Amino acid sequence: MRIANPIENRNRTKFKGAENLRRTFKKDILRCTRGPIARFILGLLGENISEKPNLRMGRKTNATKVSALQPYMVKRKGPLRIFASYKGKKYSAIVGKNGWIRYKGRKYSSPSAVAEGITKGHTDGRTFWKYKDPKTKELVPLDLLREKSGR
Repeated sequence: MRIANPIENRNRTKFKGAENLRRTFKKDILRCTRGPIARFILGLLGENISEKPNLRMGRKTNATKVSALQPYMVKRKGPLRIFASYKGKKYSAIVGKNGWIRYKGRKYSSPSAVAEGITKGHTDGRTFWKYKDPKTKELVPLDLLREKSGR
């Protein structure tokens, strides 16, 4: 005779040292994914997430946050293309008139944030990224942009 639903599987008590991972899992899902995907995954678990935007203390939204390169882009006529090379691969991004950096369809407020996304580690974006100097036509570090503006 075969037992389809053993009694041992019905035990609902906590085991010694066990923890409920549901809350941790929910935080990880909300941290890594947003929108319909997160709602779908948490819906499978029977969890609800609010429709309010997730604003944490101390963080500014994109509407109020100022880009790190914005003061240096005021005198430029158009967007600035920046270049980098890492482990034999070449990367390029565009710095808009407002100083925000566009890379692979995402907007970043600092060159270091983009560089860290590429290198997967802490990186100084002002030395990682280079731009083409209009006078010499050579690639120079982004840090020289700050020196030229006198800030």
